[in-house]
Amino acid sequence: MRDLSEGFAVLPGGICTIDEITETLMLKSIGFHDKPLAVLDIEGFFQHFFEFLEDSTRAGFMNLSLLNEIFIDEDPAAIANFLLSTIEQRNR
Repeated sequence: MRDLSEGFAVLPGGICTIDEITETLMLKSIGFHDKPLAVLDIEGFFQHFFEFLEDSTRAGFMNLSLLNEIFIDEDPAAIANFLLSTIEQRNR
């Protein structure tokens, strides 16, 4: 499914959701894809996870530019608009 997608929208979920986010980021970091990633962070659901990623960048385990490429918002319309506009720009 990753090969057929043009971008990724992440909704709140469990451990498998975290696995998919980290795998998508890892594959992006090694150049396997350059697709947009948007996370729907309702009521700060992913706050601690993103704090962990920020700590990982400060410790040198993750590139800050990769973290900065993640679009995070609590509004589903903002997630959809980001993905649609980013995908449209990529396909020009």
